[in-house]
Amino acid sequence: MGGSPLPEPGDEQRYTTGGGALFVLPRSRPHDSGRYLCEASNSAGSSRMEINLLVTSPLSARVSPALHTAALGQPAHFSCTTAGHPVVSILWFKDGQPLSGPAVQPGMSRETLRLPSVTRDDQGIYQCFVKNEQDVAQGTAELRLGGK
Repeated sequence: MGGSPLPEPGDEQRYTTGGGALFVLPRSRPHDSGRYLCEASNSAGSSRMEINLLVTSPLSARVSPALHTAALGQPAHFSCTTAGHPVVSILWFKDGQPLSGPAVQPGMSRETLRLPSVTRDDQGIYQCFVKNEQDVAQGTAELRLGGK
């Protein structure tokens, strides 16, 4: 685990070793992901085995604000809050179509969608999709025109 020996069983009761030959993580968490190395030796020699462990957890996404009312020409922004592991990509859609152009600006955080000057075409339903190889989740919000 990161090149360091695991803590003694009394230090953290999250794993068990069955007489040194078995390693069990009964309540694994995403931060347990990493490279694990097992070394065994006796009078006849030694052997090592290395494994990579990826601990996943279900994805979820929430867009806030869930309802945003903006006046024409005013800025608007949405934030996508994610949970789960690993988050490989975050993609924004409007009315079921992938977003591109000025709303998706280079250098902008993928968790934030900014509309610098709202137009009539901007009203609609916005979705944030969170993906990894095993899971996908979405959050939804609506932009309405209104205000001064």
